[in-house]
Amino acid sequence: MPVYSVISKADQAEVWRYSSAEVVPGDYPLEQYDHVEWVAETPPTAPERAEDWYINVGPFYDRFGAYKLGILASTDPLVQAVIKDSSVRQYIDLKGRRAELLQAIGLLQSKGFAVDAQAVLDVKPSLAEVYRRA
Repeated sequence: MPVYSVISKADQAEVWRYSSAEVVPGDYPLEQYDHVEWVAETPPTAPERAEDWYINVGPFYDRFGAYKLGILASTDPLVQAVIKDSSVRQYIDLKGRRAELLQAIGLLQSKGFAVDAQAVLDVKPSLAEVYRRA
């Protein structure tokens, strides 16, 4: 059910708020007061931190789903290069290295691994996946 805010036309001050299926002037006639649907203010959210998009290496590979083990077991030199490049890092920066990661995923796709780049890169890491400095 909507909530209406009653605003004085004289000074634009809110004088009352009520919940009703429709506007009910009551003690606040429409000639003197506006009855506007009230929208709750959304509390400000903290700005997103770059670190929130740092994912541990293991969970990064988990995002490859059914292709994970095939990728890790591959003997293809280019696939091995992708694995080595990621495994020497403490974490994978999903936002800061997005272009490079898209290239790496494209390489994996060209080798027959139908990895979903959006599922890997565009899902914010959960608390269990996110890298935290010790």
